[in-house]
Amino acid sequence: MRRGRTNDSGERRRANRSAVVATVIAVTAGIAVLVGLRMGGEDTRATLPDTPDATETNQPGTEAPAVGTDGPASLIIIESNAKACAAGPGRSECIATAWSAIAGSDPQAALDGYARYVEGDGALLQQCHGAHHIIGSAAGAENDIARIIETNPGTCGLGYIHGAIGAYLARQAAGGDLRTDGGSACEQLRTDEALYENCQHALGHEHVRSGEGDLVAACGAGRGSDSCLSGAYMEQIARISTGAEFGAWLDRCPKTVKAAEACWSVLSANSESVLAYGSDLVIRRCAASGAETTCLRAVGEAVALEIIERGVGLYDELTRACATAGTKSGICIAGGGVIIHGAGVQGILDPSDIERSFDTDVPEQWRDAVREAIEAVEYLPGGGA
Repeated sequence: MRRGRTNDSGERRRANRSAVVATVIAVTAGIAVLVGLRMGGEDTRATLPDTPDATETNQPGTEAPAVGTDGPASLIIIESNAKACAAGPGRSECIATAWSAIAGSDPQAALDGYARYVEGDGALLQQCHGAHHIIGSAAGAENDIARIIETNPGTCGLGYIHGAIGAYLARQAAGGDLRTDGGSACEQLRTDEALYENCQHALGHEHVRSGEGDLVAACGAGRGSDSCLSGAYMEQIARISTGAEFGAWLDRCPKTVKAAEACWSVLSANSESVLAYGSDLVIRRCAASGAETTCLRAVGEAVALEIIERGVGLYDELTRACATAGTKSGICIAGGGVIIHGAGVQGILDPSDIERSFDTDVPEQWRDAVREAIEAVEYLPGGGA
């Protein structure tokens, strides 16, 4: 299934993959939430492991160093650093890193500064989730929840709020009891369902980072606990680098319904490990997972992300990979179809190629189910509304 990658195009493919994931928002309970699938706390490299950061992808000398103040002199330096960011898949993050220097003291100015550089540039806008994550992380490191909410633009796959809440919760973890203090922080967002669920998700990431031993107990059983658990398991799976480690991680997935659903739902957060372990082997484990439908759908998502990364093969390859599921392969194909269609919305894949492959390669008995899954999802081009 996997092929060799070239250094010249690997970073761009990985950036494209993260752009697709950050663009897909599930609006029904039957589809796993894919907003910012690589989302976590304040370190973008930990939360978007396949999205390169500015220092890794830009030429020497173009990194944006920290700036101590937000006065006129600092703004000149920021503008200079942003303009120096080299072309390539890391440019958006490099620009965001430059403007994040003032995000602690003036989050809105940082967001506005970044926006001026990417306005009208489709390639940069595809990467705005990770860029907003960087600015949000800097804002959340120094501001309270009220100001974070006030400055949240609500665009770019909610990248800003992801980063800001993650950084804010990291402060809570460092200064006290994360179970209590983190939960109290999320309660301040209770009237906004999307923000509240994102806060719980970020809280799950922080529980793992802080060394919490009992994730199910830490996340509790109330509202938002499933989002908390998905964040925790996403943080775990992002750290896996081999197929053997992935298999051992699957062995530890809980069997209770809510926790099992959360654990198996995040497989595509590390699609490379799914493929390294073997998508067919994962599918064979889905029946006993305690979350079979979620598992099959997540395998399809993982396969589709790898297809998009390589830029070759569409539904033909997805259908072959899902065939191990037998009479339930349509669930797997539907999961991948949501991702492939998102790549068409992003302009990463040609929509006409996608449609042609759908008509040719998806078995007729599964087409209605796949289309239904796609139509149940809201796609936000550029990662924003």
